Amino acid sequence: MAKKQTQKAPKGTLRRVLSYLRGYRLYLFFSLLLALGSVILTLWLPVLIGDAIDHIIAPGQVDFAQISAIFLRCVFIILATALFQWLMNICNNKMTYGVAQSIRNDAFRHIQTLPLSYIDSHKAGDIVSR
Repeated sequence: MAKKQTQKAPKGTLRRVLSYLRGYRLYLFFSLLLALGSVILTLWLPVLIGDAIDHIIAPGQVDFAQISAIFLRCVFIILATALFQWLMNICNNKMTYGVAQSIRNDAFRHIQTLPLSYIDSHKAGDIVSR
């Protein structure tokens, strides 16, 4: 079976793309912070459900007051997780669209400085892909 060859990005390409994130450090920080909070809350929910199950001892021996309090915390955690994920998506979208816009602007700015003879001698797709 032949080994599938994958194209590697030119060296420094990742560094160049990441350099566009410099202006979005605050969004990146908040995105990572919100992701961490979302993961912690998501993992905490099953623990609370387990605690609620522990208050069910036998038929007729159920501590509804404790279970109600735990489920109220569950609702709060679910709402907080949804809010964290929503805010994280806003941060990620702001970064993604901003970086893509910056790359596009730099590419067009570079294409406008190319000599006309270079543009005439190369296919448009070749110029854009480089």
